[in-house]
Amino acid sequence: MRPSDVPPPTVPSPEGWRVVSEEATTPFDALVVSVRARTVLLADERLRERANATVDAATESPADEDGDAETGGDGDDATWRFFFASRLRLDPAAPSSRAVTRLVTNRANAGFSDVLSERGFDAVRAVESRPFRIRGEEADLTRYRARVSLREFALVAEGYLAVWPDDGGFLVAGGAYPRAVESGPAADELSALLEPERFREELFEMVRATA
Repeated sequence: MRPSDVPPPTVPSPEGWRVVSEEATTPFDALVVSVRARTVLLADERLRERANATVDAATESPADEDGDAETGGDGDDATWRFFFASRLRLDPAAPSSRAVTRLVTNRANAGFSDVLSERGFDAVRAVESRPFRIRGEEADLTRYRARVSLREFALVAEGYLAVWPDDGGFLVAGGAYPRAVESGPAADELSALLEPERFREELFEMVRATA
């Protein structure tokens, strides 16, 4: 099986969000099984535009246009809030078991930590895991805390990752969003745009809508 043989997950498309990338990968090879994945990444364009406009108005210093939406960046294209979903297939196919589920869950969480680090988050740490119901299946949901610098700001961020069995394989979905402004030249103005409780509930809705 090639990664490109894995169909992409069906993901929600809320107003104001856009698909940033779609890729086929082999996240890991274990001694007895390989995992092929197809991943879709979305970014909240509405929040990015509002945040950049607020910062520009408060600082009278327009952002550079050299930011990278896929890596986080620190310019006008910096990603302030993102969501992703992956469909995983085992090669060779293996019956569902606690051992396989734990292996996939552990590797998925390690990969999510790496993704956050690659996107500019630091001090990434998992703070809790709990069951999470998705259409009758019990997912493993892990909450993360981190810090991230976007433009002139230091932000506290929160992320979640859910992993659950699906049709002989697994689905993985999650994302991250800013919770609070630690420092920056227009901290009060930017803080007014951050609604962490709403961001969390919308993230959960997007996770549950992934199929």
